[in-house]
Amino acid sequence: VLSVASIALLNLDLGFLRPLYERVASDTLQREVRIEGPLSVRLGATLTISANQIDVADRTPNAASLATIDGLEIHLDLKLLLDNHIHIPFVAIRGASVRLEIDDDGQGNWPELDGDSDPSDAIGYALRVAEGQVDAFQLQLRNRSTDRDLELDSKTLRSFQRDKSVQLSGAGTLNKRPFDTTLSLNNVASLLEV
Repeated sequence: VLSVASIALLNLDLGFLRPLYERVASDTLQREVRIEGPLSVRLGATLTISANQIDVADRTPNAASLATIDGLEIHLDLKLLLDNHIHIPFVAIRGASVRLEIDDDGQGNWPELDGDSDPSDAIGYALRVAEGQVDAFQLQLRNRSTDRDLELDSKTLRSFQRDKSVQLSGAGTLNKRPFDTTLSLNNVASLLEV
């Protein structure tokens, strides 16, 4: 009976808790978050979350969304949480668009998370992402106070973290100029401390 219950728990899809996930994300980001497409949350040794058509509202009513994501898949190693490690073996984002604006007074439209302290001290966790991929990512930054704009249109972004080294690579355009680059960082114990 115990093994049947264990198998049932490991195959249970917790996607039906969508309103809870939206509320937690909205409270954390201080913006309304909606998951409009299919959602799956599967529990096992690795928590696997798959969500589609995610929308993060702007702080101004009736403004275009702050961010949209066509598809998100994230794997979280639950065993390492007991050792204060947030280990994400894999994360993939498809079709993401982020629209940032700075108004004439220098105020940004993004959430202001507590930036006064070291995030790794505040929560006591280390963050590692073994493999990440982002396909079709767009970032628009409009700075009305300086009349400067930045437009990033990336076809692909990839990241790999092994031991204490992180490698990032990407290709696309930055302000309509093509780029294809790789960046390596060493001695990175946690992405919260970069």
